[in-house]
Amino acid sequence: MSVRAELLAIVEKQDPGAVVQFLKSAKSRGHDLTDTLAECSQRNREDVWERLYAICSEMLLDDNVDEDEEKTKEKKAEQYAFLDGLVTLALATVEQKNINIPAALVDTATVLHGLLPVLPDEVDALKYRLACLLETWWRQELEGRENIVTNTLLYLLRRSLARGTVSDVKCVWRLHTVLPLINFDLPSASDLKNMLGRCCSSTHYIKTDEGRRFLGYVMSLNAGVTDLMHGAIKNQIPYAPKSWLPLYGDMYFRAWQKSTGDMLEKLENDCIQDLMNHCIHSTRQGPQPMFNILFRVLHYFHSQKKQRGVDSMLLKLYNPFLWRSLSVPNTEIRANSAALLLDAFPLQDTDSNAEDSDVLIQKQFDFIQRLVTDPCPEIRALTAEGMCRILRDFLEMIPGDVVHSLLCKLLKELAWDTASPAVRVAVVKGMTAMLDNPMCHLLLKPLLPGLSMCLHDKAETVRVAMVDLLLRVKGVQAIKYWSISPIEHLLARLETDSQPVVRRVVQLLFPSFFPLDQTPQEQVTRCMTLVESNAAAARVFFLNAPRHLTLNDTVRYISLLCRYVLESVRTMSERLDRSEAEPSDRAKSARSKRSKGKQTQGAAKQSEEESEGDSDDDALSPEMLQGLLEAVFLMWTAVSKQLDSAENDELKQSIMKKLSVTVPEVLKVTEDPKVISLVVEIAGHLPPKAVPTISRGCLSKLRNMPEGSGEEDYIELLEAMCLWEMAPQVLQLLSDWLEESLTPQESLPEPAKKKDKKGKKRVQISVPEDKKLPLLAVDYLTAMLRSAVCKRVLIEDQRPLLLILNKLFAHVVGLIEKRLDQAEALDDDNKMASFEQNIFSLHLRLSILLQDFDGDEWDCVTHMKDILAWGQEKLLPLLAATDPDLAEVKAATKGKKKGGAELKGDNKADLANACVMTTLTVCSNMLMVGLGDTDFMTQLTAFCQAALSNVKSVSMVDQVLSCLYQLLLFEELDSSSVVVKCMSHVLVSVNTCLHHHHHNDPKVVSSVKTKISSIVTSVMSGHQSGDDQDVAMVTELTSTLLAAVLAELTHASKQDTLAASVEDKQDVMPAISTCVLTCLTRSTPGRRRLVEEIENCVQSGAVTDVHTAHGVVHLLLVIRSKGNYSTDVDLSSLQNTVSGMVTKLSEQPPDGDNSDPEFREVMETIQTKLQTVMGKTS
Repeated sequence: MSVRAELLAIVEKQDPGAVVQFLKSAKSRGHDLTDTLAECSQRNREDVWERLYAICSEMLLDDNVDEDEEKTKEKKAEQYAFLDGLVTLALATVEQKNINIPAALVDTATVLHGLLPVLPDEVDALKYRLACLLETWWRQELEGRENIVTNTLLYLLRRSLARGTVSDVKCVWRLHTVLPLINFDLPSASDLKNMLGRCCSSTHYIKTDEGRRFLGYVMSLNAGVTDLMHGAIKNQIPYAPKSWLPLYGDMYFRAWQKSTGDMLEKLENDCIQDLMNHCIHSTRQGPQPMFNILFRVLHYFHSQKKQRGVDSMLLKLYNPFLWRSLSVPNTEIRANSAALLLDAFPLQDTDSNAEDSDVLIQKQFDFIQRLVTDPCPEIRALTAEGMCRILRDFLEMIPGDVVHSLLCKLLKELAWDTASPAVRVAVVKGMTAMLDNPMCHLLLKPLLPGLSMCLHDKAETVRVAMVDLLLRVKGVQAIKYWSISPIEHLLARLETDSQPVVRRVVQLLFPSFFPLDQTPQEQVTRCMTLVESNAAAARVFFLNAPRHLTLNDTVRYISLLCRYVLESVRTMSERLDRSEAEPSDRAKSARSKRSKGKQTQGAAKQSEEESEGDSDDDALSPEMLQGLLEAVFLMWTAVSKQLDSAENDELKQSIMKKLSVTVPEVLKVTEDPKVISLVVEIAGHLPPKAVPTISRGCLSKLRNMPEGSGEEDYIELLEAMCLWEMAPQVLQLLSDWLEESLTPQESLPEPAKKKDKKGKKRVQISVPEDKKLPLLAVDYLTAMLRSAVCKRVLIEDQRPLLLILNKLFAHVVGLIEKRLDQAEALDDDNKMASFEQNIFSLHLRLSILLQDFDGDEWDCVTHMKDILAWGQEKLLPLLAATDPDLAEVKAATKGKKKGGAELKGDNKADLANACVMTTLTVCSNMLMVGLGDTDFMTQLTAFCQAALSNVKSVSMVDQVLSCLYQLLLFEELDSSSVVVKCMSHVLVSVNTCLHHHHHNDPKVVSSVKTKISSIVTSVMSGHQSGDDQDVAMVTELTSTLLAAVLAELTHASKQDTLAASVEDKQDVMPAISTCVLTCLTRSTPGRRRLVEEIENCVQSGAVTDVHTAHGVVHLLLVIRSKGNYSTDVDLSSLQNTVSGMVTKLSEQPPDGDNSDPEFREVMETIQTKLQTVMGKTS
């Protein structure tokens, strides 16, 4: 039986299950139902669909619900399976070409359309296939399509918003012609309008072309829908991604193109012009300025000016408000209007005559000329860049005199704008943009050299823009970049500039000094030219050059330089050998030359001179040799990480082989210390077996280094030893040199010399002792800990030896204590005190670096507790007993003969002070990296309090503040209460140091102010919960800080340094008081709390001195001068309290005598300032 006959027989049975089984069987056998139905006659198809419609109707009208839930589910599943088969057969039918749709199929489609909204989501696949059937029905314009599309559109819209696939959006677009049939003004269309509004924020609708076409089409249909969608877009664009904004512009533009009549007018006036108006009046400030958002939407319209009617539309919509907005006093509105004018230029009406068009264009040029001289730098900057874009795009349409006028404004005025770097950047970027038009090249060729000094502008952004301009000029055949900025200037920037500029300069110069397409000899010549021109710039160039090369090209170039250096040094070596052998050869040749004629002598002499000249030319100067080796080393360093990978091991070995041959040869011909140092640094990155002559002599050079040598003399040797895994030998050498100084032995009496019985002299062998250099050992270890290479090797590989060395350093504590206790100073007292101080610093630093986080091998926290206890017992008391002005006395009497006791005491105090400072610094660093516990922080707090009691310099206060701030930030303990208690000691100490010493470092004072501000801000922000404990703590801190401010103001009043007025004054308060006042008044609660504390202080009767009263009145005057107090803090009560205090003080002075001149003078000042305060209030 054929498939057609089988289908007809099964339909005759009117059994849904049989129909489903038939469809499954046909699918499994690979039968195409489309072909099967095509074989049927029209009568057969009508019979099939009549019976299928009957089955469907009977199934849907069957309302018998079985009580058994399982049977109900089975029945529903059978129904859904039949409906799915019904959709399959319907799709196979409607896909027929030139077929008459049976009336029963039309009725079936209508029934299925009604089922679409009520089918559950569990059968969404069925619903989607059904929607595809109905969508196909609509596209093929089959009979009754108006009755089967509404639910289809709603379902596809809902599905596209829920699932959000591109295919769903395309299905919706294919049904867009349904929308004119819908009356959007009916209440029943509310769901549809809501979904259309949601589509405006759907990713797939905005990012797909079909989605934007659909939304643009919808906006052009109905005024209510247009308002709804425009409102939805306005709510969305402030938070939309930047990439969406031009797409919104595309959507509006499509709607404008589709609209006609009243809808076009509504779209222009209520949507597009609304965006324009908001854009002009929007803000340019903040992380996401609203102007930038709206500008990107409108820019799409400006970019479509070539489309018919766009020019006229833009002019019509901008005309009501753009021109007056360009002249308003508000800077932001002028800037917004200028940006829109420059972007939309030229605004013109394509239907107007030539005369009107010229007038309109001239009007726009006049506005641009005014904007160039606008007082706002931002407007000048955007106008400069906009002018260049206009010249680029419309050069051939603008009169020559106008072009000349605009370029003169740009290059002679705006390019030298000193008020704002942004203006200068805009000019340079504008010139870069103009180069995109080939017609501008000859025009700019004589003008661009006028921008050459922009390469040396103090603003980095200007320099970056200038090099970008040169990179763009490099691609222009008519202009050479070196005619704008000479090579010497570019090399100067390459030597000293920041990385963004350097990266671009290297890209610019790379083909000139790195010609890969030239011969090897030419490449080496270019390299030598660069080194000779500017050696420092050459270093930077070769360090960045590998970014523009492949790894193979980099290795090939390094090998080329190595080969050239090797050939040159061998030539130099041979010449040296010949010069050494020349005296003996010259004696032999002299005898033979006597027998030759004068002509032969002259020829030989000329030949010899030529030979010597050639050899001189082949010789490399030390500077050139150093430059070539630096190029090799820097390029090798730049690609070292790539060479370390396994796949590049062959390249790495080839470089190391070349260098292992080159390095020893270089040492044979040079004695220049810089070249030798560089060679050692290169050798350090080679295996020690590859350079045995260097690796075997490094330790000997370190041992014989003279004491007092600079770090540059030995750091390369130390790094090379560490890279060669010879760090243990270096540490052993340091231990040998330091052991005797740190663990001195008791001196034994020298044995008596025995004389020979016969009184004869004996011959003995003298063995020289190895000289101990402890000071040099300290320098070595300090340099190693400062070097990243040595430090990594020591910490990772030499931890046991460092532990032994650090335990040796621990003896320094006893030596320092002994030195502080001794009564007499030795001859080398200063030298050894400095040595012990450096050892103490190294000991504490190593203690942190050697902290064992996984075991108990070394616990730096426990050790630092012992150091703190020792310091509090031995060091701080010595500071307390020291004269605070001893340093000033010493400075004043420098060069004069003084008694030994004073100088000894000063040396001891310096040593104790240095040890305390080192201890505080190390403890602060420990807390910063998370090392510490509760006991340690308690002990550190006590140490800080004791140090503040004995402090004699601002530097120590600075270190104490560092510790207190790190205590606040330490997560394992809330140290706020302890820090607040310490702040009173801190401020007293700061005031004491500032008032009694005149040699304070301004940088240290600035650091102190910054740390006080950080501590106060941290405490204030961390205790804002409002509970009693937090309120008490903040109040205590405010009271403490106020007391310090009043103390400083009182001292200033006594010194007569308080400003008489706060108008037009910057330093109306002393330094620390200004810092504290700023911290306390950052928030409204802080300002109110300060006012309350001042009032409480005055009411408590604590102000009994005229100078303190002067400080209170001056503080009130400063507070009143700040505008934020007048809005959120009521000062009337405080003013009345202070006024009463002043009245009482004038009537009853503290000493009972108000005739004292000083008292009267201060009171007059107080009265004047108080009247100023009252006047500000009135």
